[in-house]
Amino acid sequence: MKPETHISDEEAVLNELVHTLLYQGYNLFPYQDRPPASRPPKPFGVLYPERYCAINSLLNHTMQTSCIVKGDPAMELSVRVRFLQVDRPGEGLEREIAPRIATVDKLLQSRAACYFVSTPASPAGLKGRVVMQAFPVENADNAFRIVVTVENCTTPEEPGQLTPETLLKQAFVSTHTIMRVRDGQFVSNQNPGPEWEDAARDCVNERTFPVLIGDSNSVMLSSPVILYDYPRLTGDGRTDLFDKLEAEESEVSDCPVKGNG
Repeated sequence: MKPETHISDEEAVLNELVHTLLYQGYNLFPYQDRPPASRPPKPFGVLYPERYCAINSLLNHTMQTSCIVKGDPAMELSVRVRFLQVDRPGEGLEREIAPRIATVDKLLQSRAACYFVSTPASPAGLKGRVVMQAFPVENADNAFRIVVTVENCTTPEEPGQLTPETLLKQAFVSTHTIMRVRDGQFVSNQNPGPEWEDAARDCVNERTFPVLIGDSNSVMLSSPVILYDYPRLTGDGRTDLFDKLEAEESEVSDCPVKGNG
């Protein structure tokens, strides 16, 4: 008999919230009964291959999260990026990119890049990259700006006639970034307080909105859905929407920390 694994209240809230947001963002049902169209579907947090973005300026292949963290440079930062991979409308496969834990001190010296290839590989063969960086905050001791960039690096075949189904197969759908710091605290982007207003204003977030999770301020969830700090689900967050989808946990890719270049 396996021993029970204790999950903190903070982790339970985070897991349930992210799971719900993944599938709420994956709003594909209106497209199932429509004929193929040239315009892409619009679930939340979709990153397309860069090649498609060059054809259609309304599409994006990157997402950037930026926030302030307080603490000693030796504090550790861990990042997880979760999204859905779509083989066909109405079916989502959960994916996760998990770079190795890095200290803020190392990220100040050199960015860390994590590369991802979907496993098991689908016909789409998704590829992605997560880049972690840290910069000192001016006129502040032991305060740093963390920047995490998610990129869809999938190399598609000749685009030909694009349909919503074609686009979604090669997209990161409902992309969410989870950041956790050990021996440090994140500063709210929404309510940073007078001391951190200027630093928070300089944080550039592209197509995502970071919010604090839990009382310790050691976890930040960056979601394409606009939330307030310390969000919680009320009632049964998993509605019958989940009964209409098929989801399966994927393997977490082994992503070493790499330097510049």
